[in-house]
Amino acid sequence: MKSIQPVHSLRISVQPRELTIGQVQELCTIPYQYAQRTITAFLNAVCEHLPRPPGHEAVTDPLLWSVNERMNVTIFYLAAILDENPDFKLGDGHLHDYLLGASDYVEHVEFEHRGEPYICTPLHGYQAEAIESLVETGALPKTYFSWQLGVMSACIRGAEEAPIVYVDPSSYRKALKERIELLRTAPESEFLELFDKYFEAAQKLQHFVHAVFNAHGVLAAQVTEPGADLGDGKEVPKLGPARFHPRSGISRGACELLEANDEHQG
Repeated sequence: MKSIQPVHSLRISVQPRELTIGQVQELCTIPYQYAQRTITAFLNAVCEHLPRPPGHEAVTDPLLWSVNERMNVTIFYLAAILDENPDFKLGDGHLHDYLLGASDYVEHVEFEHRGEPYICTPLHGYQAEAIESLVETGALPKTYFSWQLGVMSACIRGAEEAPIVYVDPSSYRKALKERIELLRTAPESEFLELFDKYFEAAQKLQHFVHAVFNAHGVLAAQVTEPGADLGDGKEVPKLGPARFHPRSGISRGACELLEANDEHQG
């Protein structure tokens, strides 16, 4: 069994363990495109929760972790499991090109839109799973805009407005879809103003990695500065966003043995 360092952060203390072959088999039954559902199952399988000091919050359900926290723990696992140094290659770059230093969970950021106070929160696992399900089942078109609508509907609310309470996946998806449809009725100019305010707030919420979105879901953006001097005539390359999917930590041999679709996307 490979050794993996424990992960301690503001809300989380876990000791990741190497997946068993049975757990790998179960993960590989989840279609690859359901990355968020896979990440939830993966984190539940590998994480042993560690005691925390009295008075320190302990969030143990990965559905309640931000997508940044979920990526962070997944990255710890991949860095220990992949057969290369912990700063593993990602395209023309390396893992460190995607890691934010000295950052941790931010509960919310306040902003003002058209004279009214609003709150923006990080995107959490249960919200990302709901958006993913709406997109992959065809309830929303599979586009960047659908993901962005979903994230804004999940993460933005009036300062005095209660958030949608998560009870179960089905009821949350239904409530979120209603908010998405309401947001779609906003006049173009008003929506673009709101988007700009949301985008500015979202930058202040970033932690561990810089979470971004495309038609296929949640990714991490490069945080190193392209063109910066690395010495010896080398520069930091410009890199595309990275997808830290748990399947990339499963060996090709295991995927072949399990007849799994061993997609490994950068």
